[in-house]
Amino acid sequence: LVLILLLGTAYMFVMPPHAAPDEPAHFGTAYAYTDKILMQEATDADGYVYMRPEDMVYNEAQKNPTAYSYQLFWDHFLTRAGQEGRVTFGSRMLNGVWPLAYLPQILGILLARFLRLGGVPLIMSARGMSLLFYALCCAWAVRRMPFAKGALALVTLLPMSLELGASCSYDSMMLALAYLFVGQAWHCIYAKAQVSWKDWGLLAGTAALVIPLKIVYWPLTALCLLIP
Repeated sequence: LVLILLLGTAYMFVMPPHAAPDEPAHFGTAYAYTDKILMQEATDADGYVYMRPEDMVYNEAQKNPTAYSYQLFWDHFLTRAGQEGRVTFGSRMLNGVWPLAYLPQILGILLARFLRLGGVPLIMSARGMSLLFYALCCAWAVRRMPFAKGALALVTLLPMSLELGASCSYDSMMLALAYLFVGQAWHCIYAKAQVSWKDWGLLAGTAALVIPLKIVYWPLTALCLLIP
């Protein structure tokens, strides 16, 4: 848990906003859901997401780790929202993705908006909530593993895993829940004398959240066939 939080926090600062794969689209979608929660219009007629002017600090051209992107980050790191009005973000809201897939990011964005934080603190708040959820699920998954705990812990700490875990992408939740499913399944196979309805509920709940969004994870459910 401590390693994921420390290294993941480093990734939050090393990787500029929107640098993770498809992060602008995921950030915009999570932001649109916060608009709906706050009873505001989320998108325009073309599907582009409405945002506060302060939240438009970064765009596609500034997401690469350059001296300018880092300078932009620190110049706006402690800013607060003050301007009125709304502008359209350069990304459309993703269709077919339910809000639960962005729950950590939605909570982070809502917190930042309630505190009237600026654009960079807002996206860092969303990333921080995402990382916290990822760290808790991964730590729980390692605890449930009856063996090879170090191997699973190593996978959760891989650079690719941490980059997504500390991003606004819903892959953060998908990876975290997939690790949790694996840990719970192996726990039921080797460490449980009798599998309870709570064990099945955890397996079914994580599978129901992950597989409809990422069908590539469906082979993980075959682990259930190994449960005595």
